[in-house]
Amino acid sequence: MTMMSEMFLRSPDDGWVRPQILPYGAEAHLQDLLLAAPHVIPGIEEPVAICKEFSTGAGPADLLVINSQGEITILECKLKYNSESRREILGQVLDYASSLWKLPLKAFEDQWFARTGELLSTALGEKADSILDSVGNYLGAGRFNLVLAVDEINPKLERIVTYLNRVTKVDVNVYAVEFKRVSVGTTEVLIPVTFGLDQVEEKEVSDQGSSHTWPAEAYREYLATEHSSLLPVFDAVSVAVASAGGLIIGGHSLNENALVKQVVGGLKLWPLAFYSFSNLPTLQINFHYLKHNPHRLEFLETLTVDGGFNLDVEGIKNSGFSRKPKVLLADLAEGQISALHSALQVLNSPEEVDE
Repeated sequence: MTMMSEMFLRSPDDGWVRPQILPYGAEAHLQDLLLAAPHVIPGIEEPVAICKEFSTGAGPADLLVINSQGEITILECKLKYNSESRREILGQVLDYASSLWKLPLKAFEDQWFARTGELLSTALGEKADSILDSVGNYLGAGRFNLVLAVDEINPKLERIVTYLNRVTKVDVNVYAVEFKRVSVGTTEVLIPVTFGLDQVEEKEVSDQGSSHTWPAEAYREYLATEHSSLLPVFDAVSVAVASAGGLIIGGHSLNENALVKQVVGGLKLWPLAFYSFSNLPTLQINFHYLKHNPHRLEFLETLTVDGGFNLDVEGIKNSGFSRKPKVLLADLAEGQISALHSALQVLNSPEEVDE
């Protein structure tokens, strides 16, 4: 049986009406739309700086985005009328990534300035120093998010994205995003549909499952050896976790990591995790594991409103609480650690989880 789906939007004057599909006149139109609103790109959390036509040495990437953790996203736009959109777009974006791999941070900053006329440190704002350290580490490790922005995802593109995510490590994440535009009257609607998010999550789980199991004290020992200045931060978070009824246990990863475990109403939750991405001590907030907890929204609001965490609130809610934003331990302030304690307490209610 063939199934079909349609969209109708409700107009105050005309009731339910079928929206008009708005085509892109050129790839530059899609590129400019995303340049003006990078937050609509799934997989990009808290965009901080964005550059159009960034020169990679292998050609100009349509868009290059750096988020508040220094993660680098390379995005290429292709429309269905362009025959390249199903094959060469992958070759292009991989070529760009390989050209940026091991590029010295100074050369990357020079290229940014040459293209934008603005220092990258200025574009990144008050936390530029720590973000630039992360950018340098991600360049050295070749850790990139590769986004293929198209007006239509077809089975061939799905197959290629699936293959690349299956054969690459967690350092490289590949997504295809279909951006449909429709309108009713003067109202325009953008509908992003992402392919590859689940595969990236599966890759992370698989990587953890096939790697080392660390004892609970391993992460603190790693900090004592490599980042001793961050031990007071980790210890303060540990106290906040314990006083909220949580427990820090060892995790599964190629590098040292630890998980925060809470048991609520007999159910295990894993709201936080500590990692060392590219040797950068990082706190990961696991909204993914709170999808069915009835207090997930209050947990999010406690972190952002009370704690001042710079999280993409609408993006997290629109994703169905499937995101896992990261915060560098070096950036955690005392008030944010206090908010972590309060947020963890929010989860302690023994109410039944949502079905």
